[in-house]
Amino acid sequence: MRCGSHQQASRCASVASVSTSASTAKLLARFDLATCRECPDRARCPVQAEKHDGQFARFQYTPTRAKNRKRRLYESRDPCREAYRWRTGIEATMSRLKHQMNLAYLRVRGMPTMRYTVNLRALSLNVRRCAAVQA
Repeated sequence: MRCGSHQQASRCASVASVSTSASTAKLLARFDLATCRECPDRARCPVQAEKHDGQFARFQYTPTRAKNRKRRLYESRDPCREAYRWRTGIEATMSRLKHQMNLAYLRVRGMPTMRYTVNLRALSLNVRRCAAVQA
């Protein structure tokens, strides 16, 4: 299923024509039921043609669901995963500093003292990591 402008389903991967209707809350895509039942991708299709009777199979969704789908598809690609990999590593380090090095409850006053304490604790985290690699 492909999304066009305004997050509406514009076409199926196997079926050429789709009629769509939009309201403020839900979007509706209608597919020819006979074509849907013969589709090779029907096992992974969200329309589920086997459950429908009549001439059309329909798929109802919200704009939020369409946006989330588009975002998840983007995030599953390699360039996004490569960029996110760095963020994941930084978040893991910050979590270690916060919990293992006890930076969550730091009881010092003033920016120079705070900076000094945080730098020493980050240094000690790096020393621990180096010792773990050597062991």
